[in-house]
Amino acid sequence: MMLATKLAWSQTISLWRAGALRVLVFALVLAVAAITAVSFFTQRIESALNQQGSLLIGGDLAVIADHPIPQALSEPAVIQKIPTTRTYEFASMVMHAESSQLVEIKAIEANFPLRGHLTIGQHSGEVGQSVQSAPQSGEVWIEPRLATLLDVRVGDQLEVGERSLVVAAILLREPSRGGNMFSFAPRLMMNASDLATTKLIQYGSRVKYQLLLASTPEKINDYSIQAKPKLSRGERIDDVRNARPEIKTALDKAQQFLGLSAMVSVVLAMVAMLLSSLPYIKQSLNTFALMRCFGAQQNTVLQILTIQTLIIALLSALVGALLGFFAQLGLAQLAGSLFVETLPPTSLAPVLIGIFASIGMMVAVVLPHAWQMRNLSAMNILRLDTLMQPLTAQAKYLPAALMMTLMIFWQAHDVNIALSTIAAMLALSLVVLGFVYVLTFLVQRSLLVTPKTQVLASVNLGIQGLRRRLGLSTVQMIGFCMGLMVIMLLTLIRGDLIRNWQASLPEGAPNRFVINIQPSQIAQVDQFFTAQHIKDAAIFPMVRARLVSKNKHLIQTVEWQDERAKRLAEREFNLSWAAEMQSDNKLIAGRWWSSQDDGKSLISLEEGLAKSLNIKLGDELQFDVAGNPLTLTVSSLRKVEWDTMRANFFAVTPPR
Repeated sequence: MMLATKLAWSQTISLWRAGALRVLVFALVLAVAAITAVSFFTQRIESALNQQGSLLIGGDLAVIADHPIPQALSEPAVIQKIPTTRTYEFASMVMHAESSQLVEIKAIEANFPLRGHLTIGQHSGEVGQSVQSAPQSGEVWIEPRLATLLDVRVGDQLEVGERSLVVAAILLREPSRGGNMFSFAPRLMMNASDLATTKLIQYGSRVKYQLLLASTPEKINDYSIQAKPKLSRGERIDDVRNARPEIKTALDKAQQFLGLSAMVSVVLAMVAMLLSSLPYIKQSLNTFALMRCFGAQQNTVLQILTIQTLIIALLSALVGALLGFFAQLGLAQLAGSLFVETLPPTSLAPVLIGIFASIGMMVAVVLPHAWQMRNLSAMNILRLDTLMQPLTAQAKYLPAALMMTLMIFWQAHDVNIALSTIAAMLALSLVVLGFVYVLTFLVQRSLLVTPKTQVLASVNLGIQGLRRRLGLSTVQMIGFCMGLMVIMLLTLIRGDLIRNWQASLPEGAPNRFVINIQPSQIAQVDQFFTAQHIKDAAIFPMVRARLVSKNKHLIQTVEWQDERAKRLAEREFNLSWAAEMQSDNKLIAGRWWSSQDDGKSLISLEEGLAKSLNIKLGDELQFDVAGNPLTLTVSSLRKVEWDTMRANFFAVTPPR
């Protein structure tokens, strides 16, 4: 065994110096680096989410609703003496001097957060101090972004609704924020006791209400068991296992995207390894045939080849894992501002994954040639024509194809994406194969009818060489085509989606929307549009409502298997009213109302919504509008051209 290892090592060094191994090793290192970089990054993010789940929600468990938390959900916590705190999150405008800015307001009680801490300071660049409390009444904390946008410093005042509040500190860190990726506006944090005096929460306001709890796992589990049966529509419970689902969703998408990138690297690396393995295999077979001349047994030769394969795979895996580790540092730096602010250290699991992948890819390349060596004898050194007799082309590339397929399924994290990728690769291979056969046939036919010249003779020799090595030539062309396909794809789609989307917009599509116009402001807004020579700027009424029942049957989300139907059944609708149907709407069933129908309890629905929720003409729908029941009868179904980008509604009623 020691002798075989020594011989394998010396032969590996010799092959590297001769250049037979370099391209193969570089391709293997690249594949391992791509795989381990993705594994390192996703593992650290997942570990951070698991370890810091309580910090991401500010407690051990959160009851979240789009309406005030009912007493039935808070009472069990009081009975079990579980510490709780409430938060209120919504978007609104704040003003400083003549400037205004949309912000995400978070009103918190004095004991927020129950887990973790907030970091505040007097300036944006400082380290700050950790606190576990809310701003004092009459004060706010703001993120550095907001301070920059409004040119605000500590001690200045902001107009928040109908209150003037003092900026007491800069909010440097909020673990439950989840990073800038999930922040469409800068944060303003205030004391919940000031919320009522700002008069920001009004009829129709969209507010995220939270009840946070923190206690022992046993108490939290008992509360969850008691509370879940009491949940109604618009209410849910998040714990450390599903904390910040938007972060986990983004992570899944990032992992899938990075996995696809790694998959492309693996595919190209496998093709490169197949092409570059020929000099390595040829020189190895020469060496092994010479060893057979000196009396080496067949098992000894196979043992040396196995050790040599493992040496190449292990060394390539270690180098690739090292490169992957450094590559993921950049991704981790990016994740610090997008996902979570601190990531735990890495483990050895991605290194082991890289080693197994390296060994698998190396074995897939070497195995067909190792199979040939069963019949390797001393005569092969004298009869070079038999030294490189290959297996059939199908058998030669079968292990690599199987390994490539397994790697695609592993990296894609989705069966449909993996199957689509494999189908595309097979289609490309067939196209290239057909192209090679047709091209060589046409060129050879044209040479037969063309007067012979020295140049044409050279071309003919080249064509004959291609035909003799048609399998290798095809594999080489497929490899080049795949590489070019990936490069061209990345080049073409960069910015192409936005350009296509803009080009698909109809002429006259709006590029601005004004929302939250109050009834008393409509006349002023109309005057502004007229002064700015803006035509056809329609103002639509809107009110929030929740669908409660259909034909006196309570709506239950468990009735639908389709995810879209479930979301539609759970969501609040924007109801509007109009006398005339919009030009980008088309009536497909029922009738549109006349002026005699004003004030009648009728409703017109968008056809897709009606189909998803199985609603038909004549169905009686009951909505809950801020606690007030509203019963409407479906009188028509409309097809809505959403691509016009104009304001449209799923549900419309007659005026009054």
